Amino acid sequence: MPSSDNVHHLNIRQQFTAPVECNCGQYGMAVWEENTAPAPCGRQPVLLEVSNGFYVRVRSRDGRVTEIACGICEKTVAFSRARTPAPVRTQHR
Repeated sequence: MPSSDNVHHLNIRQQFTAPVECNCGQYGMAVWEENTAPAPCGRQPVLLEVSNGFYVRVRSRDGRVTEIACGICEKTVAFSRARTPAPVRTQHR
């Protein structure tokens, strides 16, 4: 039987935060996760969460495109073409 001493967790997904800002003055952060290891499809970022003052809305019927929208003026400030995990954790206004 193989020894568990040689088993190591592979950190192939990494979370990072990015600033989100709207022209109306609303400011916040978004939490994303992406591949760190090389992959044929690229890094494939996935939006996990947005801060207060913003919310996530699905732009396409199949859920492949999501937007970060401003909670004050409803303007789209960023989008993701990658499928988001269900459910998207959002912070409400």
